[in-house]
Amino acid sequence: LLAIPKGQAEIPAGVQFDTMRIHALDGLRWVASIQIVLYHSYTDGDDAFAVFSRWGQSWTQFFFLVSGFVLATSEMAKADHPQPSLSKYIVRRLRLIYPAYALSVLLHLVNNPRRSSFEWRMLPLHALLLQSWFPECAEISYMNIACGPLIFNGVAWFLSVLLFFWILLRPLARALRERSVAFSAVVAISCWFVSFALAWLSYNHRLAALLGCHDKICDRVCAQYLSYSPFGYFHVFVAGVAGARIYFQDATTGDPEGPFRPAMGLGLALQPFLRYGCCLGFSGYIALVCAAPIAIRTHTIFLHNGGLLPLQFLILLGAAAGVDPMAAVVLASRPMAWLGRLSYVQYVMQLICKAWIQQAFGWGRLARMAYVPALVLFSWCCQRLWIEGSGPEVVSAGPQGSIEHSGKEALGGMASAPAAYGSIATPAAADIAAGAGGVSDEAVGPAWKAV
Repeated sequence: LLAIPKGQAEIPAGVQFDTMRIHALDGLRWVASIQIVLYHSYTDGDDAFAVFSRWGQSWTQFFFLVSGFVLATSEMAKADHPQPSLSKYIVRRLRLIYPAYALSVLLHLVNNPRRSSFEWRMLPLHALLLQSWFPECAEISYMNIACGPLIFNGVAWFLSVLLFFWILLRPLARALRERSVAFSAVVAISCWFVSFALAWLSYNHRLAALLGCHDKICDRVCAQYLSYSPFGYFHVFVAGVAGARIYFQDATTGDPEGPFRPAMGLGLALQPFLRYGCCLGFSGYIALVCAAPIAIRTHTIFLHNGGLLPLQFLILLGAAAGVDPMAAVVLASRPMAWLGRLSYVQYVMQLICKAWIQQAFGWGRLARMAYVPALVLFSWCCQRLWIEGSGPEVVSAGPQGSIEHSGKEALGGMASAPAAYGSIATPAAADIAAGAGGVSDEAVGPAWKAV
C-alpha cells in the first residue's frame, strides 16, 4: 500500500471518463433506498422481517458514502479541465433534485395543512434546503416536541445535509487527489473511528451536558445535530471521497486486469476483499443482523452514523470494480437498473404514499403488502409525469472538459436521480447527475472493457 507515490493519479489517453458509467451503482442505490422504506414502515412486532427492517436505518450512512465516492471521482477526473463556479455547480445539482423534493413537500402540505406556527416558521428553511443546517426544536403541544429537519417531508433532511457537503467537495477531492492511496486508506479508517466518538457523545446525553444545557428542548436539539445534520455524517462523506481516491488510482492505469490490482500497491491479500466487496460486504451485513439482532436498538447512533462503514465501503468498491458476481449479475441487471432510476423519487415519496394508504385502507395486512408495489408505481408516475415531463434543460460536462447542453436524455431519462444521491459514477457526466446507461466499448479503454 505504501508503495504508491503521491500525485500519480493521472488519466491515460485510452480512458475517457466522460462516458463511463458503473452499472451496479444503479441497483445498489435502490437497495439502500428500499432498506430505509422498510425501516419506516415494517418495524412493528418481533418477527424476523421486523428485525431485519429495523436494521434498514443503518443504510442512511450509505447515501453519504456513495455521494462522496461518485462526486469525488468526477472531480478527480476533471481536475485539469476548466470547471464552473461553485454557485453554478450547486445550481446544477439543485435543478435535478429540487422538482421531486418540492412536489413531495407540496403533497405533504396538501395532505395535512393544519400546522403549528413553529412548523410554518420552518417552511422557508425547507424551501431553501437548510433545515438540517439549523436544527431547531419547539414544544408545539403538551409532550409534543417538533424538530425542524423532520417537519413536512421528514426523510428529505438528507438533501439538506448533501447541500452542505457539495460546498466542501472540491477542496476535499483536490486534497486527496494529490496524496497517496495509503494516505486515503488511513483517512477512510480514521473516519470509521469518528463513529465511535459520535456514539460516545450520544450516550447518556453527553453532548448536551458538555454544552451545559439540561432542558428537554436543548437535549432534543443536540440529538438532531447528531442524527440529522452535517455534523453527524461529514466523516462518512469524507470516507466516500477517500474511496474515490483509491478507485481513481486503480481505474486510470489502463491495466487490462481491471481495478484493485496487486501491482498498484494494494497488496495481494487485499485484492479479493476489494474486487469482491459486494459479496463479502452483504454477507457480513447479514451475519451481523443474525448474530446481534438487537444491536440496532442498543447502538443506534453508532450503526446509523458510520458504524457499518467497513462493510458498506467493501460493498461500494466491489460494485465499482464490476467483477463481483453480485454486482455484475444482480445489481447491474436490467430490472435493478430500472428500479435504480426510481430510487430517488421512491425515497422522497415514501411517507406521503404511506399516509394515503393508511388514510384510505388502514394499515392491515393487505395494505402493508400493497405498500411497496404502490410506492414503486407512484414513483414511476411522478418520474414520468412530473420530473421527465417538465424536461428542464440541464448542463453536463462533455469530453475534454467542455460544457454541453442537453435535455433529459443526457440523464438517461431520469432527471430526478442526481449523482449526489449516489446514482451512477459517470466521472465527468456525474458533475450533474447520473442516469442509466452503459459503457460503450468505443468510449472506454481496455481496462474498462475488461471490467
